[in-house]
Amino acid sequence: MDRLILHVDMDAFFASVEQLDNKEFRGKPVIVGGISERGVVSTCSYEARKYGVHSAMPIFIARKLCPHGIYLRTRMLRYKEVSMKVFNILKEVTNIIEPLSIDEAYLDITNSSDFECGIEAANYIKKRVLKEIGLTISIGISYNKFLAKLASDYNKPNGLKVITPDNKQDFFDNEKTFTKHSTLRSRRTQYIRFLTVYLQILPFSTLTKLPENGKICHKREKSRETSEKTYYKGEKR
Repeated sequence: MDRLILHVDMDAFFASVEQLDNKEFRGKPVIVGGISERGVVSTCSYEARKYGVHSAMPIFIARKLCPHGIYLRTRMLRYKEVSMKVFNILKEVTNIIEPLSIDEAYLDITNSSDFECGIEAANYIKKRVLKEIGLTISIGISYNKFLAKLASDYNKPNGLKVITPDNKQDFFDNEKTFTKHSTLRSRRTQYIRFLTVYLQILPFSTLTKLPENGKICHKREKSRETSEKTYYKGEKR
């Protein structure tokens, strides 16, 4: 039986928490991070992203792109408080969780008897997080972690995407897959080769569609993406 993996990722987490706590910030470009000229953007709202602002961008560049934005210092204690509430909901879904950061994680619900399918579990999580916390979360569903992570990024914000063995070829044939995901956009050839040769997710015939340039991704990516490593495994709440 194929594994059933969910990748859950909060949408613009730090900025969304600031908009949640401050009604006057909602619908406006919010940039969270170091506010000095030497600082960098930790997270920015989707309103700010329309101006070209993105995570890890130097603040002085962000100010040039979005001079009317709302620039805030990070409040890690508050973000951790909200994160704990989100993870408490996730722990009610499965006891197999791999946290990746304060705002994202993998969930393995392969052997769960509480949900008929991944979409049912994803909708349950999304509704709980929105109702109890007031934030949106994007979820990708697939049979391995690599594809689940790509899926969660596909329809952000508040997205839900499923990649199955039957539709995976269509997913990678779709130009939107590469325009939406910055890593895939910049390394399209390498990732297709990686998916074909190492993970064997795509058929070898896919290689004939690619330009000859580009190197195969390092084997360590295979071990990383197919790893069963789990950082939390406890009793379901």
